[in-house]
Amino acid sequence: IKHIPNEIKYLNLIELKLGINLLDSFPNITELNQLKELNLSKNDIKLIPNEIENLTSLTKLNLSKCNLTTFPKTIKNLTNLTSLNLLGNK
Repeated sequence: IKHIPNEIKYLNLIELKLGINLLDSFPNITELNQLKELNLSKNDIKLIPNEIENLTSLTKLNLSKCNLTTFPKTIKNLTNLTSLNLLGNK
């Protein structure tokens, strides 16, 4: 998968697993405020948008092996986050 349709933001997802795909940008999912688990590992996502802070229900975030070089400071606003995997980034 290279792109996620924008319409995904209208779903009431609790878990989204998109690991091991061909995504080169963070999907337009920052309106999924019920999302608890997000796995985007092993993609080519180099930048995480500041709007990630809108995923306020997120408890688990896996961004391992995504070629990330920076990470937004807004991550501190994800107060429900209990698991963060950034293994294998730059």
